[in-house]
Amino acid sequence: MLRPEDRSGPDAADIDAYLAGLPLGHGHGHAGDTDWRAAGLALAERVTGVRLPAGFPAWDMPGVLLDEVPEDLIPESSEDDAALHDTFIH
Repeated sequence: MLRPEDRSGPDAADIDAYLAGLPLGHGHGHAGDTDWRAAGLALAERVTGVRLPAGFPAWDMPGVLLDEVPEDLIPESSEDDAALHDTFIH
């Protein structure tokens, strides 16, 4: 959203039409000059076609923080699980 040059994949340019007119910081001065979060929510609405409720940005949303799991807590039966070697999980 802020760095279109980082997009990848065969259809990466398909989002360009959705980005049109949104002040996301790239090419619109500094990202701090605009509310890029609101523009990001507008982008989500455009892409999905789902209108977010007006009070959505103020909602208290649940979240999680992930901590690395020490190796000694991984069950022996799961040591070779492919999921543990996934780059994102690792």
